[in-house]
Amino acid sequence: MNKLIKMIMVILLLGAILVCVEVTCWADFEDLGVGARPIGMGNAYTALADDVNAIYYNPAGLAQLDESQFTSGYGKLYWGLDDGSNLGSGFVGYAHPLYHWGTLGVGWLNFGLQGLYRENSFILSYGNTLKKKLLAGLNLKLLSKKYGKTLYTENALIDGGPGVTGERDPVFSKGYSKTGFSTDLGLLYKFNREYSIGLSLIDINQPHMDLKDNKSRVPIGIRSGFLYNSDFLTFAFDTTFRNGDVNIYSGAEKWFSNRTFGVRAGLGVGSRRFSNLALGASYAKYLFQFDYAFLYPLSGIRDTYGSHRISLTLRFAPEKEEKKKTREKRLAEIAAERAARVELAKIREKEAKMVEERRKIEIARNYYKEAIEVYRNGLYSESLGKLRFAVELDPKRPEIQDLFKKLSSIADVISKEIGLEREAELIRTGVSYYIEEKPRKAITTLQYAFEFAPKNKEIPRLLNVLKREYPAIAEQEKISEGMTLVEQKMYRALNYLYEDRSDLAIVECQEVLELEPNNTLALSRLGSAYYVIGQKEKAKELWLKVLEIDPENKEVLESLRKEGIIPPKKKPKAPSKREEMKKEFEKSLGYYRRVEKSLDIDGRIELLQSITDKFKPSGIERSRLEKELRELKREKEKKKVKVGKEEKETKVPRPALPPEVKVPSEGKLISIKEEIRQKFREGISDYKKGDYNEAIAKWEEVVKVRSDDAELKKLIEKAKAKIAKTKEKKVKKMKKHYTRAVAYYKKRRWGDAMAELEEVLKLEQKHKQSKALMKRIEEKIWLTAQEERKKNMDEYYNAGLIYFGKGEYEKAIAEFEKVLKLEPIHLQAQRLIKEAMEKAKK
Repeated sequence: MNKLIKMIMVILLLGAILVCVEVTCWADFEDLGVGARPIGMGNAYTALADDVNAIYYNPAGLAQLDESQFTSGYGKLYWGLDDGSNLGSGFVGYAHPLYHWGTLGVGWLNFGLQGLYRENSFILSYGNTLKKKLLAGLNLKLLSKKYGKTLYTENALIDGGPGVTGERDPVFSKGYSKTGFSTDLGLLYKFNREYSIGLSLIDINQPHMDLKDNKSRVPIGIRSGFLYNSDFLTFAFDTTFRNGDVNIYSGAEKWFSNRTFGVRAGLGVGSRRFSNLALGASYAKYLFQFDYAFLYPLSGIRDTYGSHRISLTLRFAPEKEEKKKTREKRLAEIAAERAARVELAKIREKEAKMVEERRKIEIARNYYKEAIEVYRNGLYSESLGKLRFAVELDPKRPEIQDLFKKLSSIADVISKEIGLEREAELIRTGVSYYIEEKPRKAITTLQYAFEFAPKNKEIPRLLNVLKREYPAIAEQEKISEGMTLVEQKMYRALNYLYEDRSDLAIVECQEVLELEPNNTLALSRLGSAYYVIGQKEKAKELWLKVLEIDPENKEVLESLRKEGIIPPKKKPKAPSKREEMKKEFEKSLGYYRRVEKSLDIDGRIELLQSITDKFKPSGIERSRLEKELRELKREKEKKKVKVGKEEKETKVPRPALPPEVKVPSEGKLISIKEEIRQKFREGISDYKKGDYNEAIAKWEEVVKVRSDDAELKKLIEKAKAKIAKTKEKKVKKMKKHYTRAVAYYKKRRWGDAMAELEEVLKLEQKHKQSKALMKRIEEKIWLTAQEERKKNMDEYYNAGLIYFGKGEYEKAIAEFEKVLKLEPIHLQAQRLIKEAMEKAKK
């Protein structure tokens, strides 16, 4: 292998030396290219050379042929020249593989100007494989050129003067034609199936081909090339060196429909303003191929329609089965890879959409849960806001849509109900019944609330919402004139008992007890209803409960005596009023703790104030609650002062109207002067402390009196400049923290991002971008926590299944209980715990 590399280096060095040899002229046997396919690629063919055209471009390429090939082509050059020149070029070639002995080829190249000049090149070509990846080739050429007899050749011009001699031109004294022999050498190295490089040395012996001066030779040419050849695109790049000129060619080729249709393009640029554009196309079946190329000069020759080339290539052996199978297999593999990539991309896109959908559904579900909790606490507008997010994220979920529809109706009437009074509690309960699809209970609860608070304007409007949606039920529950809701229900229960319809009587009594748990008449009649249907123990239990509330109830005492039950003589101890008040206080405080996070500072102050006022006479310990209330009020005052300062900084103070001027007495004049001096000194003190707004305010009062004091005005301007500078620093600092927050957000460092955003909000509480980003980060943190929770839950659940399968039920129960801590409504875990307990007992 080393010897081979040395040989290649020697050939290249020899070619370089020969290029440097000085030559006097070069006009014969120019490189015009052959074959429409190579020309369509801009003549970049040295490293490709995979067909019979290799005879001309690189004879080493002949070793790649598996079958005999014949080509014939013709080109019409530079159509449309104004002198009517008829330039043409043709090539005929044939290559025949000798299998283990390489490939032999012959070719004939012709170029001519009709009636004036003609060149012919007869080529004997041979190519073979030297090593596994290295191919080599050799051309032996017979070169011939001939001039036609014309008026100019037969009448020589007189040197140094006008006129002609009437004799043959001395250039043609030895004849009109010339013949010579030349040699080409080609090398091709294939790195792999896709990459190759090629080298071709043309006219190595530099033959003498002029008619008169034997010092002139056909110059040597060196052509080197690079190739990238994939299944979908071929790209070639060639460089030629000849007689001091350097030209660069590049071309690309693309085949379609299993190599039936091909298109190509090429570009050539180089010395002496050389530049050409080439385009080409092919139609091929295996046994033949038709090619067309168009070549247009971008510089040099003008006013031409370009050159047109056509060629036909024939193959004289069917494609080898092995080669055909390999090619088809490769194409099938590529098609499969491409299809797999497309399918994988679709799967990933689908997975990404599914993950995004799951994320949206999860967030929507949490908004939905939060909305339920919030509306149960009476915050209807806030609950509706959360539901809007849920609807946007998961618009197809029916329960979210239903809840949104119902809450919209409620929020139009009442935005919130957070009172501690009985009527407020009843309104919250009634609205909850309505949303939970219990219209009968909702209507009766709101009717009862209206009896408690007949001046409340919102309850009738809420009842109207229910009547519009459930007109039949509303008509059934209509209260008769002159009766209360409880009286009507007790009357109905009694009638149902008389009619032996105890089941309906039970319903009426239970509805009353939901409103008034200690209503003895409802308890008594409920007991009677149960007694009628045979549930005597239940009836006795209810009657005894009546006696706990009203020990002298004669009707109940009589019913118990009939059953042979002696009522207890000892009267039950009734709960003290203090205990009842304490329970009520704890209930109110519990409600406040549930809703405090959803309320603003004014709402919290209002609710806490109402709790302390309500339970002040009871003597219940409220010191901690009052302390919390004072702290909230102080926080509100601080915010109010801070907002006032910010408004002062941002707004230009309006000049105050001067008061009516009265002539002061001498004593008053002295005191005014002293006051002005004091204001000035205070302004100086504020300025030193950095409180520039206060300093400006005091100095502006002084300016009203000392309007001609230029120094004081300068001080005011200086203070204003300080404020502007401070504000600029503040903005820069905010921008710095916000930029860091965004960077941390992109890196998923949520904690660091939140810390930076808090710094921004310390500087500017109303910074909208920071608040929006904070909200997004909170969602991301929540989502990450949910994903972590689900991951842990799955791990615990799978571990529990393994233990369950092994019969280790105690360990399984422990794992399933961990699942329930993370998801209390996990049905499978609940079921498996029961099964494991049963199996453990056995």
